[in-house]
Amino acid sequence: MKKFLLILTVFSFCISSTFVSAAEQKKDVIYSVEDGVKLECNAKRVRGSIDDYIDITDYYYFKDGKIYSPNLVKLYGKINDDPRKVLKLKITDSEIKFKDRFYETWTMDYKWVTIDRKTGEYRFSAKRDFGTWYRTANAVGQCKIIEE
Repeated sequence: MKKFLLILTVFSFCISSTFVSAAEQKKDVIYSVEDGVKLECNAKRVRGSIDDYIDITDYYYFKDGKIYSPNLVKLYGKINDDPRKVLKLKITDSEIKFKDRFYETWTMDYKWVTIDRKTGEYRFSAKRDFGTWYRTANAVGQCKIIEE
């Protein structure tokens, strides 16, 4: 009888640890950075003077280990252009950091983005440079996965 209880205890422990490890993988808000994952990030401007960032929704796509962003192209450029690959991409277990940019003839637009993978917090600093003067904005919001 003692052997039976011991085997039952070990078996139940193995099953419960399997469920815990599966739950731990899904506890992060941004739990996957595989190809085909699409992020939706909503943010509000907390300071700065770029009016385009008062209330904004950005989308990011994961493909071939990179992130593609259509946001600045749609905001300042041609609407039908393909998403551009972001620069200086760093993906760790806790956060995603990158720089998004878009150049026009006389202006340059930059966005330095940080996404916390555990909480989904979305932060960015933006700069719209006109050559002789510029505007900046800082925004904070939330990201979530909308497609896998």
